[in-house]
Amino acid sequence: MRRWHSTIVVLLIVVINYARGKNLTMGGVVTLGGIDYVRILPGQFRMGSREEAPPEIKDLEIRHAVSIDTPFLMSAHEITNEEFLRFVNDSGYIGGEDKKDFLKQLDLTHPLPEELRNLPVTYVSQLDAEEYCSWLSKKENRKIRLPKFVEWEYACRANTNSRYGVGDDEQSLSEHAWYAGNSGRTVHAVGSAKSNPWKLFDMNGNVWEWTATEVPDQLTEKTPFRNRICAFIKGGSFLNSASSCRCAVGWAFLPLAERSNDVGFRIVADSID
Repeated sequence: MRRWHSTIVVLLIVVINYARGKNLTMGGVVTLGGIDYVRILPGQFRMGSREEAPPEIKDLEIRHAVSIDTPFLMSAHEITNEEFLRFVNDSGYIGGEDKKDFLKQLDLTHPLPEELRNLPVTYVSQLDAEEYCSWLSKKENRKIRLPKFVEWEYACRANTNSRYGVGDDEQSLSEHAWYAGNSGRTVHAVGSAKSNPWKLFDMNGNVWEWTATEVPDQLTEKTPFRNRICAFIKGGSFLNSASSCRCAVGWAFLPLAERSNDVGFRIVADSID
């Protein structure tokens, strides 16, 4: 009996030390290539809106249960000007097929002025973001990509059932997000507002974030983007109302090559080794 007891104790110690070494906890921070990532472990959540959505978007925010079966890493912050410029300088990227005024719109000079370094990069299309992910995947020798729609909402909710993932009221939002109510209609440095419970910053507000999830044709056919491939954007921005910063927002999307002054992105890594 004592022998079995000793064996069990040893095994428990091994497991605990392994978990500590791997930091296998939800919200644990891992740094890869100078970028901080947060561990997102599998789980279940209620996706969609608890509220009665307007008829035109009701079908996009139906409340339903979703399971996340695979762990992933999500960047703690939106990708910054400095991080994106590193990609531009290293790869020579000038904007792909749609390169009109690409660098001019980015306003990324080298070296970057201090006040621009930690602002989230904007004027990047989903195609630009995908190119960044491809470049970083090669640099880090691991798969880096944009988050899927469902992964993004799971991370935004952070095991809560609230409108914003940080509470239900606008006061809670104002402490964690830059939106029309407090931003002064300008973008802010990443991480300058409070994080959500999983240590992710700016999931609400600051800039909209591209996802990897393309929009079904039936959702675009009555919009100006008819016959164009679009992807969902999430989170709202410094120009939007509190309502647009809800976790459940499912009506926002843009064509893959579209660029805007309030749209950026964050990244995820598939491997958590």
